[in-house]
Amino acid sequence: ASSNKKSTEELLFLYSPLDIPDVPEAGALDNARLGDKYYFGDGVDVDEAKALEYYVDAADGGNLYAANRVGTFFDNGYGGVDKNVELAFAWYKAGAEKGYLPSMTNLGYMYEKGRGTDSDPEKAFEWYKRAADAGYSYGMDQVGHAYADGIGVAPDDDKAIEWLTKAAAEGVPASNWDMGVRYLKGDKVPMDLTKAADMTYFALVHGTPNSLSSFQELDPN
Repeated sequence: ASSNKKSTEELLFLYSPLDIPDVPEAGALDNARLGDKYYFGDGVDVDEAKALEYYVDAADGGNLYAANRVGTFFDNGYGGVDKNVELAFAWYKAGAEKGYLPSMTNLGYMYEKGRGTDSDPEKAFEWYKRAADAGYSYGMDQVGHAYADGIGVAPDDDKAIEWLTKAAAEGVPASNWDMGVRYLKGDKVPMDLTKAADMTYFALVHGTPNSLSSFQELDPN
């Protein structure tokens, strides 16, 4: 796929998001499902480039899941294209403005880190909070960390713990890790080694690398 990489000008011409219709068009969901089949190799050989084509068609037809997927392709350089954070930002923004919660959280991250746009912590927090208030667990996680670290909002340990606890209860590994370490150290919460062990172990099993060191603190052997 690397030999078929397109230039930035070609990418902007071919893959800039169109006005996503409010009502998905016929076939948009089928195209999104075909994108998944080729991306995950479900009954076909994995073909990220073909997956991207189907996702773009689905997104242009109003499928917001597919719009977010297109954003992740450009964010990470999947599908035979170079990373292009400007396009990733544009696709996340297109989905977020239509109310798709994962796109809201991804857009917040782009604003936080200045990826594809100027860094704007206040806008980052705004999008995280919108997703969190709508019940999206990864939005809750980002709001918790924003309050913990003062990203776009005044630091507030109580609110950080509130949102991280909500996200952890929804199964977000990073929030489980963060709260597990707090319970391990008695950091703004009562020390509770049982909760610390349970939460850091959950994070470890579900793929949060940082959880390994905190889990080992509980059992150095």
